[in-house]
Amino acid sequence: MIRQMTTSIVLAALSLLAAPVSALTVYADLDGDALFDSQGTYNPGDIITAGIFAEVDDVHDGLAGFGVRMSFTEPPISVNAVPTQLDNVSIDPIWNFIPLKSVGVGFATAGGSQLLGSSTGIVHLFDVTFRAVAQGISILTMTDEIPNFGDFAGLDGFDYDASGELNFLTTEIKVVPVPPALVLFGSGLLGLISFARRRQLKV
Repeated sequence: MIRQMTTSIVLAALSLLAAPVSALTVYADLDGDALFDSQGTYNPGDIITAGIFAEVDDVHDGLAGFGVRMSFTEPPISVNAVPTQLDNVSIDPIWNFIPLKSVGVGFATAGGSQLLGSSTGIVHLFDVTFRAVAQGISILTMTDEIPNFGDFAGLDGFDYDASGELNFLTTEIKVVPVPPALVLFGSGLLGLISFARRRQLKV
């Protein structure tokens, strides 16, 4: 009897180990290569586009819907207000069912779902365009946005939010002043160009 119980426990444990583990990681990309960037350095006045991506396995037939709330310190960065703040949150067209977005001081949210398909691998969710407005450091922190935008869901109905296997990575954005040496170099270069033009006019 004890031997049978032990065998049953061992088989159950092995089946758990063999079961596929789902995972989904959400992160920001700052340089346009669709890969995670842990940090980026900019000068005041620079325009920064943070692309938000999810790395999705195929255990649950891919990602069918998402909702993300991104928080950040404002200043040193701010959602670029030209022409309007909402225009600087762009949801990927694949999320064609009830795509929603909102912007406030220090946060931007986006979400949507797909009616006819799902996505696996590196999946583009949305972009946010910022302007570097002052010197300092801002951390892009993301969480799941519920209930406003719904769950991170697999096409088979799996709820990534409730599973504890939804991971969000943070990104540091550093805004620094333009180095004085670079300013001097630039002004010196402009001086040389103007001097060369004057000489050409005299000849």
